Amino acid sequence: MNGLAPHAMSKTVGCVLIVTAWLGAGCAHEPVGPPPLGTIDYIDDEGSVRTLAAHHGKIVVLDLCVASVDPCLFNARAVSEVCDSICGDGVVMISLLFDVLGPAAVTSYRSVLKAKQRVHEAGPRLRSEASALGKVDNVPRLVIFDRDGRIVEDIAGMMIPNKKLSAVIDELL
Repeated sequence: MNGLAPHAMSKTVGCVLIVTAWLGAGCAHEPVGPPPLGTIDYIDDEGSVRTLAAHHGKIVVLDLCVASVDPCLFNARAVSEVCDSICGDGVVMISLLFDVLGPAAVTSYRSVLKAKQRVHEAGPRLRSEASALGKVDNVPRLVIFDRDGRIVEDIAGMMIPNKKLSAVIDELL
């Protein structure tokens, strides 16, 4: 069949399995799939679809919200206050809106809240559950990424006091 005696073939197969298992174990900690920041998209002010991949290497605080939901407005104020003192020092804060009003909601959100963080409309991939965040059906949702683009906090459905948000970011700095 392959020129090996049956007992030699079983030893060869055993060695291949051991080597494969050993190699696989060494790679088990490697991330699988696309980097999370590259799968999260938004629509910029010019109407172009962008991803958060450009922010790799920074701490990213992502506020997923709907402008008409009161807890979302509370979180937006907390994010804005924290951003006022921390943004620019390797920290990026972004609110992504899931409103049906689209750009009008973004404009309203910026003017009413006087948001210090970036505010954009959620992109098509994020809306279609094709991003690393999966289905976004519970807002407010606050997701914090470390400098390597890994999710370190994912808090959904509750209001986040700005002191807690500051403490989480301070730990990452």
